Amino acid sequence: MNNRLRLVLLTSAMALTSCANNGDNSTGVVSIKEGIIPTFTTQRNLTEYQKADFTGMSEFITNSIKGVDRIHNKANYAFSPVSYYDSLGLLSQLSEYDGEKLYSDLGHESNEKLLSTLKNLRKGLNFDQSKENSLYRARLASALSVLKSSKIELSKEVKDIIQDLELGLLFHGDSKEEEKQVKWLKEATFDLYNSNEPVISGNDDTLLGFISTLSYSYTYAFSKNTVEFNGKSVEGFIEETSSLYYSDEVLRAVSISLKNEKLVFFVPNEGKTFDLSSISSTLEKMKESFVRISAPYFDIDNQLDLNEVTKTDLGIDYIYTKSALSKVSSSASAVSKIEQKTTFSLSSNGIQASSTTAIKVPVAPGEVEYIDVNVDKPFYFSLIDSAGLPLFVGHVSNI
Repeated sequence: MNNRLRLVLLTSAMALTSCANNGDNSTGVVSIKEGIIPTFTTQRNLTEYQKADFTGMSEFITNSIKGVDRIHNKANYAFSPVSYYDSLGLLSQLSEYDGEKLYSDLGHESNEKLLSTLKNLRKGLNFDQSKENSLYRARLASALSVLKSSKIELSKEVKDIIQDLELGLLFHGDSKEEEKQVKWLKEATFDLYNSNEPVISGNDDTLLGFISTLSYSYTYAFSKNTVEFNGKSVEGFIEETSSLYYSDEVLRAVSISLKNEKLVFFVPNEGKTFDLSSISSTLEKMKESFVRISAPYFDIDNQLDLNEVTKTDLGIDYIYTKSALSKVSSSASAVSKIEQKTTFSLSSNGIQASSTTAIKVPVAPGEVEYIDVNVDKPFYFSLIDSAGLPLFVGHVSNI
């Protein structure tokens, strides 16, 4: 074995596929990049998911959204607080920080309570391992076989958590098909794990990764129109519909109903600033109204460094200085980096969105009067799921 690279990934993959609500009731399928889990299905336990209690996530979601916006609001960005939360939840389940309680910073009284929330997420947002998962099983077997000869040994407790949360174990290392493996690695992690990084190449150290991937797909034939945004004409849609709407002296908010979710535009009024901590309270104030909404199409593809948000806005700085992964490996270091790769596209064909958060840990070893709502200036947007969670939040300042 030439010790070029050893990389073990604990992966969580969640996906939602919504069908068009214009008469097409077929079941859609969304596929994350090959290598995480090959196939995904629609929500499998929607009723139970909608009844689940996600209040423990509220403060984390608010603070993380505000932190990302503080850094990036002068430009377009897209961010998934749910993917971010899930990755830190995986880290908490497999760590023991002396004097620090990561589960508490994630809004729970214990790791058991946090585990319950992570399980609830999977009731509405998860993949189906029963179909075409031979690739997943093969890579899981490969990872486990290599782990036996590496510095990482999985205890029964860790294996139980992996089973409870339906995680995938992926391994990338010495292989006769090195070029193919590298290509898969980069695609599977949206380039967040790059084999050229010095930290994971050139020695026989192992890099442990906690990865949470969330994907969303919604197919719908939106209209193709020319709309105004920031004083210029751009491509977008105009739709007359009955929808949730709210306005006050600070902003106008309007939603587009999808299948079980809704896409909400928050458009601050001239000279006003939208307080991102008021997303939930604004949603509660929205009432059904007849609206004529015009909004631009947009496509965002960004990579966010979440280290500052984690340390400053969430106060979770100790994970960067303390090693606490003895459950997984006695040689594990502290967290070195947290990044998120997110894409969000609204087009005439519908919505496509995906987000991968990666935590890197080096291991040594009638006559209707319509209300005109024009999304014609910089705005925030959020994709709200049926449980009220903001799966994606973003800002658009230019098209």
